[in-house]
Amino acid sequence: MKVLSVEDDPVAQLVIESAIKSLGHDVVPAADGEAAWRALGDPTLHAVVCDWWIPGIDGLELCRRVRARGGNYVYFALVTNQAAAGENLDTAFAAGVDDFLPKPVKMRELKLRLHVAARILGFTAQVRQLESFLP
Repeated sequence: MKVLSVEDDPVAQLVIESAIKSLGHDVVPAADGEAAWRALGDPTLHAVVCDWWIPGIDGLELCRRVRARGGNYVYFALVTNQAAAGENLDTAFAAGVDDFLPKPVKMRELKLRLHVAARILGFTAQVRQLESFLP
């Protein structure tokens, strides 16, 4: 699976990139919202792991744009600290966020989220295939 990792902190980005690669996935890094949005023009990107607070287009707006454009489903996990997430969960889910990863991102949590992403993407591919049989 090809995963877009969006993080403005270079050290955190390297940690997340390394973790994604070690889990057997391809990773595309982006340091801000505009770079992430451009990268999402690649139809082979299937998942996004994005910090909530990034320069330019923030994580929520990036997710809103992904959902508004339609097309193939993209799994979207938002990385945030627990204090910020607690009061903004409803807003994030309304924006289309699938799940959250607490900071600092831990390998086990990332592995679980990407496993769920792969399952959801598999189901959406099956639905698309079945829909193709309908008149």
